[in-house]
Amino acid sequence: MSAQPSDASAARVPVSPDIAVPLPPPGLLPQIRIRLRIAAAVATLVGGFAVQLLLFPVIGKGGRDFAMTRWSRLMLVACGVRRLPARIAPETAPGFAGALVLANHVSWLDILLLAALHPTHFVSKSEVGDWPLIGAMAKRMGTLFIERGKRHAVHAMIRRVAIALGGGESCTVFPEGTTGDGSTLLPFHANLLQAAIEAGAPVQPVALRYRLRGQPTGVTAYCGDISLGQSAFAVLGTPGIEAELIALAPIASAGLTRHELAERTRSAIAAALGCAG
Repeated sequence: MSAQPSDASAARVPVSPDIAVPLPPPGLLPQIRIRLRIAAAVATLVGGFAVQLLLFPVIGKGGRDFAMTRWSRLMLVACGVRRLPARIAPETAPGFAGALVLANHVSWLDILLLAALHPTHFVSKSEVGDWPLIGAMAKRMGTLFIERGKRHAVHAMIRRVAIALGGGESCTVFPEGTTGDGSTLLPFHANLLQAAIEAGAPVQPVALRYRLRGQPTGVTAYCGDISLGQSAFAVLGTPGIEAELIALAPIASAGLTRHELAERTRSAIAAALGCAG
């Protein structure tokens, strides 16, 4: 469900030489841990799909949002990732209502971490909608799919996001357009920020980071030549992963261009992470 603006490269960036390619710890215990967590994650995934299939048609939007927030939290638990208490600026609107959320992108865990806090419409590449099971779940969660590389698709998505924001809903974009290793921020693509300007909505910067026993880690990185399977095995086999979400002060879109909004948001997230911006 990763958000992929159309002007971003489809390839993930190389791994920083300072961060090793993530691998689970050696030994029998990590292998047992991986198998147990795979079973827990698959059971939680199937359970979430069943809830969507059986209950979503008969419960209201509030119930659907509640169910998916709880499901996202359970998925993080199943993967062995501990959510640290979210740090939220007092100016932030409750539930990010009516805000365009922009977050840095490190891992497939980012989607679960954001969805575990508040309901939101993720903007994602259209290919995700065709993935078995996950694609169907993403559609029922209200994901907005965009065809990459097509300018008319970008304009159409801007309108869809602007309408959602104007209706008081939250939409989330990963403006780097791809995943990085967490040590730096990539340039932010500004196209979809036009939706916030047209809707008169604020941009909500969110910084995401992962630690291992309190220290920065590359074990959650999903970039470069790392496959999804390698990344998942590294996460599932590593105990002590902590995930932190920092919601910074929202940035008003009035009077700014989309490029100015992108730069201000990027600077705010970089400062919160203490990384190169």
